[in-house]
Amino acid sequence: DENLPTLEIKKSELEKGIPLKEMLIKIGFATSNSDFKRNFQNAAYKINNENVTDENQTLTINNLDRDTIKLSFGKKKHHLIKAI
Repeated sequence: DENLPTLEIKKSELEKGIPLKEMLIKIGFATSNSDFKRNFQNAAYKINNENVTDENQTLTINNLDRDTIKLSFGKKKHHLIKAI
């Protein structure tokens, strides 16, 4: 996991909640809202190795696993979100 691309965000942002759709577009796992929706319908996204089942999912401190959240797109694309 240490070699994965990582984005650092403040814990205070996670306490407020960050829409998953916004984060996926920010890190390049979706190019637009419609791209996100299409990928979501194909069950392409995972948070901490669990399928995303809610299109309106929000990333919060509850998603943290040792101060990181692992986002996956398909089987080969992964990105870490690190809370600082």
